[in-house]
Amino acid sequence: MDRVFARHVELMARAGVPEEEAQRAVAEKRSEDRITGQIRNYERLPALANLLGIAYMNIHTPLGEIGRRDLIAHFRDRFGEFRHALTEIQCPVGDLHNRLGRVAAEPVQGP
Repeated sequence: MDRVFARHVELMARAGVPEEEAQRAVAEKRSEDRITGQIRNYERLPALANLLGIAYMNIHTPLGEIGRRDLIAHFRDRFGEFRHALTEIQCPVGDLHNRLGRVAAEPVQGP
């Protein structure tokens, strides 16, 4: 996950967030993951495939990148659907009441 958080920082910086702020934004989750990551079994899916006698290939990152690009394009074309969403809009970083400037959508997943 450390590489995933490094990628988050890279994507935020590309979107115009100062690198120091991007680093601070992921610092708590990054630290938490370093601790919990020690107890996770990273071999669980490859081991399952091995037990089943099937090939295993993780293609999460390319699919995530394709999905990210598609979602950003969708927001650009149809931002009203996002603005009128029936679900609660969350603001995990920053303050919901801050003035909206440049928008960057970076959908990501954890383990």
